[in-house]
Amino acid sequence: MLGDEEVRAIFVGGQPERGGYTAAAAVVLTEPGRDHPYSTLVWPLADADAEPSGPVPDGFNQAEAERQLSDLVRLVVAYRMTRRGQPEETVPHTRPEILAADRNWRAEAKMTSLFRVADLRAPADRFGRASTRPASEASWRLGWRSTVSPHFRWQAHGPQWSLRRLMWIKAHERGPRGAPRKAEIETLR
Repeated sequence: MLGDEEVRAIFVGGQPERGGYTAAAAVVLTEPGRDHPYSTLVWPLADADAEPSGPVPDGFNQAEAERQLSDLVRLVVAYRMTRRGQPEETVPHTRPEILAADRNWRAEAKMTSLFRVADLRAPADRFGRASTRPASEASWRLGWRSTVSPHFRWQAHGPQWSLRRLMWIKAHERGPRGAPRKAEIETLR
């Protein structure tokens, strides 16, 4: 999210300029929860005074968008540098010219991406950080007791859990019996 706008795609690359390249970003914006893009903004990331080209939505905070984009690009580059030499999981992708030659291109396009996309998961060594969980414990477990407030939940049901129904969940205690209680914060006025 950039303000009230949802970012559907970000493309970062070099933009030819005198004496070399400048990093530029293209951001495809949609309304929250919508798939149809209504604006594509492109601007150089290095020039703080550069205005984006494209229709700028009302109330769009360019400085905040540039800060978030540059932070994201730095994190992705740092991640890629730490993962060098390790196998990478990629999302299945197809080149556009192959889709153009395929009669069933719509079915193929639904299952693949036009872009090469890497799945950015933490490596098995967790970037050299030690695990806080004992090796014998295979999954996460709650180590304390706490009270769960009553709430609604969309409960899966039906064939292959494909349907949902709204259910009311009563207040209850969760966590292992006999475990210490999690401290609750009280506001005094």
